[in-house]
Amino acid sequence: MCPIPVADPRAPPVYLPVGVGGLTRLELSPGFPNGIGTPSVSNGEVAMLCAEGIDVRALDLESFPASFSIVRRAGRVYGNLWSAGRTPEDVTTQWLTFDVDATGYFGQGEHAAIALFLDAPALAGRLPAIIGNGIVFGEVELAPSGCGGSSFPSVPIDNTEVEAFWRGGNSLWGESCGSAALANDQVYRFLVRADTAGAVRYESRTGAAQAVASAVIDTSARRPALDPANGGILIGSTNFCSTCPDFEIRFTHVAAGWSAWPIDDPRMAAPMPLSPDVTALAFAARTTGTRAPTQRVMFTNTGSSRYAKSAASAFRIGSGSVSLA
Repeated sequence: MCPIPVADPRAPPVYLPVGVGGLTRLELSPGFPNGIGTPSVSNGEVAMLCAEGIDVRALDLESFPASFSIVRRAGRVYGNLWSAGRTPEDVTTQWLTFDVDATGYFGQGEHAAIALFLDAPALAGRLPAIIGNGIVFGEVELAPSGCGGSSFPSVPIDNTEVEAFWRGGNSLWGESCGSAALANDQVYRFLVRADTAGAVRYESRTGAAQAVASAVIDTSARRPALDPANGGILIGSTNFCSTCPDFEIRFTHVAAGWSAWPIDDPRMAAPMPLSPDVTALAFAARTTGTRAPTQRVMFTNTGSSRYAKSAASAFRIGSGSVSLA
């Protein structure tokens, strides 16, 4: 997107969604109806970002990139992303994992929403709304049950907690707050899980040390019914203070998938045995001999990086050929 390619970008790219009229950005701020807007991005804005050495790219929202940045520049936030999707059959849990670090973010009153089971059409609709389940990190102490607020004053303000999102409302669970404050220029690794029944759980680490391992939070008692068929994802920061200093949030090693395991299954602590960039597996075979009759060889995939679900396929062997059935 940059007129002159960024030779040595200092951070992951900032991706801009492609709308009907060109590049757009997702803005989460009080200046838009329901606090959500998708204003267009001008060529001048792209040039401004590129001049700073930011690698700007277009994204069609078919899938989440493995790394990206969210930045605030000139009072506008660029890089908030969402994806559309439908929940596959025979799974119950959606998971998302990522590393994140920030510069100038914590301490400014902003927070980032991470939503699974996202209703993407509702987010992009005429009356936009965030509908899903997940977490929030940053500052939400002014909200009921916000970390560091009047209901949970013993925990730090800059924190992480479970949040449910629906049209016209949201809810936080302060019992899921961490005990240590989130800090700028510190890398955190997150694993977020949500299931079709409305349960949410997250874990975070700093290096080899575990920072938070929340209990499983059942959001269903407080929220309207969640449509488990929606399988989108949202990662986006608010922009409550457009006159405040710039910030950057860098996401790397981003990967997501589905599982037939329960949300609290210990195997979910390591849902990525394959590279996050692997989206398909290819098989090849060569004939080494012939043998009859045809045999079926079954294999079961119980934990790929894209679908951590049980899925059986078969090879047919015989008559001098091998094929995937």
